Amino acid sequence: GEVSQTIWDGGATASKKRILSAEADIQSRQLEVSLYSIRQRVENIFLGILLIDKQIAQNEIVIKSLYRNRENVQAGIEHGVSYKSDLSVIDVNILNYKQTISALQSDRKAYVTMLGKLTGEDLSQARFAEPPMNLPIDTTTLSRPELQLYKAQLQQVQVQRQDLQSNLYPKLNLSLQGGIGRPGLNMLKNEFEPYYTVGVKLQWNLGALYSRKNDLRKIAIQKEQIEREQETFLFNTMLDVTDQLNEIHKAENVLEQDREIIRLREDIRQAGEEQYKQGVIMMTDLMDMIDDEFNAKVTESLHQVQLIMAICNLKNTLGQN
Repeated sequence: GEVSQTIWDGGATASKKRILSAEADIQSRQLEVSLYSIRQRVENIFLGILLIDKQIAQNEIVIKSLYRNRENVQAGIEHGVSYKSDLSVIDVNILNYKQTISALQSDRKAYVTMLGKLTGEDLSQARFAEPPMNLPIDTTTLSRPELQLYKAQLQQVQVQRQDLQSNLYPKLNLSLQGGIGRPGLNMLKNEFEPYYTVGVKLQWNLGALYSRKNDLRKIAIQKEQIEREQETFLFNTMLDVTDQLNEIHKAENVLEQDREIIRLREDIRQAGEEQYKQGVIMMTDLMDMIDDEFNAKVTESLHQVQLIMAICNLKNTLGQN
């Protein structure tokens, strides 16, 4: 029989371990990139729930306002200064807003179900609050998981280059061969006797020398490709940052205008309530004023969520969540 033991493998074993470690690191980084891409979808659903909550709240506010006007109309009917048809106009509007709330609640339930499936949690009883809008945001710091993936890929290229180097070194093995033979090692004695030999075997893969230049060229091309992809990613990301900063500033300006529009609509509606009491306008005119105020507030809610979304998108782009 023969027993062989490697004394020195030229660093091949250590090189293979580094290659396996680099491959495992890349797989881990790729998973992080995949999970990060899901964040955007989760946030969009979450912000959709926030918008629905705001719309429900606005509908409930306008219903309270309609009930208050209903009481005034009821009192006016009792004193002979209002028409029963005015009461019907208000009741129809109340029902319309209640229908809207029911539809919004159904949409909210569907959104919460989707969010629960994405997060793996039961969110049916959860309450959702607006995230803090911390401004300004440091746009000079980029912490995206893609950068760690590129780093891992470049590290793998370096490990592959080191592996090529280890293939150039000879492998040294110690071998022990033994047995029983007739004759043994002494050819002059025609008898069974044990024998053994000890030797050192040197292996050198000269083929690695011939393929080294081509292998190095392939590794260099691979490294250059990774570096170009990283540069392109950084360039496109900073373009996105510039665009998203503009979206944030635009949303902030629109919200300032929304607040002024709502203030004016509230003044118009309050004046309309007094005009109706004095018989200057019809109930349908007052309902139009109430609807206009409601629509202005709903528009503000939409713009508020758009601002939050723009901030979240910017933080996602920068990897600052």
